[in-house]
Amino acid sequence: QQLLAAGDSLVEGLASQPYLQARMWRVLGSVDFARGRPESAEQLLRRAYDRLMSIEGTDSLTVAQTYHELARAVDSHTGRAKALPMFQQSVERLRRAE
Repeated sequence: QQLLAAGDSLVEGLASQPYLQARMWRVLGSVDFARGRPESAEQLLRRAYDRLMSIEGTDSLTVAQTYHELARAVDSHTGRAKALPMFQQSVERLRRAE
């Protein structure tokens, strides 16, 4: 847990390397999700998604995958009603990006 908290602080300092910053937030979010912490995972994955969107736009495979991971975290944290439209959109994006 301490390593994850330190990792998030270190990632904040990577603003001059936005792609690396986004990748690191995605990794930390995935780890939090795997550890059963969907609320924290959602926050980290949302940061990763927002940063990747600003770099790559909506038709990127990486953005589509990150959005799908974010939808999974939202589903676990908030519930299916909020996550379902996100899942639908992520599937559309994944199809376009392939």
